[in-house]
Amino acid sequence: MKRFAGLSLTLLLSLSNAFSAAKFPFPQQYKYTNGIMPAGVSHTHVQTVYDIWLKEFYDEQGDLARIKFDNPSQTVSEGIGYGMLIMVYMDNADNNTQPKFDKLWNYWKKYPSSGSLMHWKINGFGNVAETGSATDGDIDAAHALILAASQWGDERYLSGAKAIMSAMRQGDISNNVLDGGDNWNSINPSYMSTAATQLFQEVDAGGNWSTVQSGCYSHLKNNQNGSTGMWPNWTSGGVGGCPGCYGFDAARTPWRLGWAYVWYGHADAKSCCTKIVDWFKSNTDDEPGKIGQIYNLNGSINTGAGGSSDNIPTFLGPLVVAGMVDSKFQSWVDKGYTRLRSFGGSNDKYYNECIELLTMLLLSGNMPDITKVQPKTIATLTVKVSPDSAGIVTVSPQKSSYTRGESVTITAASADTSRYAFIGWSGDYEGAAANATLNLFCDMSVTATFKDRLAQDCVDDCEDGNARTFLKTSWFTFNDSASGGKSTVTPLTTSKAGFKMTEGGYNSEYAAKISYKLDKGGFSGDPFVGIGFMMDQGSDPVDISKSTGIRFYYKGTFGDTTCGLKIECGKVTEAGANYSYYLKPNSSWKEVNITWDDFQQPKWAKQPVKLDLTVITKLQWQIQGKSGSTGELWLDEIHLIGFLIEQPIATGPRATAEGGFMDRFGCRQAGGNLFVDYSCAQSGRVDFSLYDLTGRLVRHLMRDFRDAGDHAASFDITGAELSNGNYIIRLKTAGGSSARRLAVNR
Repeated sequence: MKRFAGLSLTLLLSLSNAFSAAKFPFPQQYKYTNGIMPAGVSHTHVQTVYDIWLKEFYDEQGDLARIKFDNPSQTVSEGIGYGMLIMVYMDNADNNTQPKFDKLWNYWKKYPSSGSLMHWKINGFGNVAETGSATDGDIDAAHALILAASQWGDERYLSGAKAIMSAMRQGDISNNVLDGGDNWNSINPSYMSTAATQLFQEVDAGGNWSTVQSGCYSHLKNNQNGSTGMWPNWTSGGVGGCPGCYGFDAARTPWRLGWAYVWYGHADAKSCCTKIVDWFKSNTDDEPGKIGQIYNLNGSINTGAGGSSDNIPTFLGPLVVAGMVDSKFQSWVDKGYTRLRSFGGSNDKYYNECIELLTMLLLSGNMPDITKVQPKTIATLTVKVSPDSAGIVTVSPQKSSYTRGESVTITAASADTSRYAFIGWSGDYEGAAANATLNLFCDMSVTATFKDRLAQDCVDDCEDGNARTFLKTSWFTFNDSASGGKSTVTPLTTSKAGFKMTEGGYNSEYAAKISYKLDKGGFSGDPFVGIGFMMDQGSDPVDISKSTGIRFYYKGTFGDTTCGLKIECGKVTEAGANYSYYLKPNSSWKEVNITWDDFQQPKWAKQPVKLDLTVITKLQWQIQGKSGSTGELWLDEIHLIGFLIEQPIATGPRATAEGGFMDRFGCRQAGGNLFVDYSCAQSGRVDFSLYDLTGRLVRHLMRDFRDAGDHAASFDITGAELSNGNYIIRLKTAGGSSARRLAVNR
């Protein structure tokens, strides 16, 4: 488990001096009583989005905290409500969100409008910018406080919720319908959180919330377009641009209704959601990634109000949640969830990031009604093997379910040791040891990945020092000069200057390295540089569909930038919209194993397409971010897992390489020395390297010049890192390369 593998249940449930342990620590991953769930959900997806959201938008000052608005110097009550909901559900020993929740609540109380409601816009931690409450913030804050009382067992939260509900009854309701706030009576459908009104009725039975809920459903049904199922931003009065559009306000309505259905099974919520999802499925060819933004109620995009075909979380997430109401929408929900989690980039708009995180929490089963459900006491473990027949995973103890927090040992073993070797675990746990112990404090899914030894999948180990991969394709570097930027990258390849490897590789002599400085210049976007290599041979794309992913070593700190590995697919025709995977900064060498399923198209892609691994033209690492950023990126030992690049390793006492560049290559061992006999068909540089059976470099043995003819070499193999066992020794000469297996027994 990526983030929590080393934590015990005791740690997760430990008490701090000032705050209570979460009764429902993240992740919970419930299956709701009503509706469906997307396939392939993982708490790690939610944690990634939360980490970015927290870094970009959460701001503290003393005992106060706020959520930065689109104008970062301001905060709106709506954002405080979102933040309080998020903190309730993200709490665990690692995230420690209760203190953050309390600081957000303190901020709410510092700026009272009427009663316990909050003025809707504030200048940072200073004065009120615009007076009067906004009902969406009011209802979410009260809802969050009720949930907080169940999460942390503190009655002061419930008292705070009741105070807000009392003020809402006086200022936020007109004719039994939730209106715009305590200073205006305009009606906004997206303020009508019927999951909240249901809970309010249970907490505040005398508040007549069931009548308000009925009034809201009547209003929603009466104002839903009969053809498209959309609502306007405002059904009366209204503020902002295009109050009659299905815009940034109205886009939240399907989220609130889907939420009410999965919690309580409201029939009205299901019928409203079904109507709008039916229309969008039909008009996007069942592709949630084609949902645009700002629609007229007849279904056309209102370009005059800023609408476009751009796919963003605000419009995508709620419509995916709405699909949870019926099993006929399963493919819509599955594809929508996959698309939504690809929006995890930083520096996005406040509204997008909040809606993305809230809908991801609900979709992943991490937003249950904790006033009713019991804390999860069991967890499940799903184990997969890649490739399917390559190995076996033993689980001890083997059970259909486990006590939450129970330790489980997983052991991976090759199905055929002469062919397959274990590489590492991926999914909810990452590690390179074949034997691992997990603490199952939530449902987990892990995959054991094996290397096919007959598939020589090393694209480049960088040790020949030149700009050619083993695919006989070229390395290259690039910058943003063609777009008006002034970023620099060293070395910069041109038609006359090829790439050269740099000394100081991972456990070897050479690696691919670039140094850079980002400079925006006249470029309208974020400046960028990069390094990569071509995959196409001639003009033909490469089919790597039999590979399961990519493995390599890297190091780089990145600073105020991101580093994304991009895979260029011939089916992606939209400029810059290729699939990417973002690396975390590391100041020392780190090995990563990435499956192709982990790659996502960028959040701004207007024409999302499925990744087609049969038409790959290049792989490149792109660094992008703040102007003035400087740094380095190092790469080494790049493998396409399971992809056949060279001929199988010979098993006899001598190996003859294709093309006859050598006529003998024999090895023998005596004590702590390895003796090699070989011959070269032509004069040139000779390299010897030792690898383990997964293809990982163990030690670079020799690099020297040799004349054509027969030769002998000896190597000391007494190093501490070299234990007894099977290895591969690889010989490269000016004419080609060959390898053979070697058993070390000292």
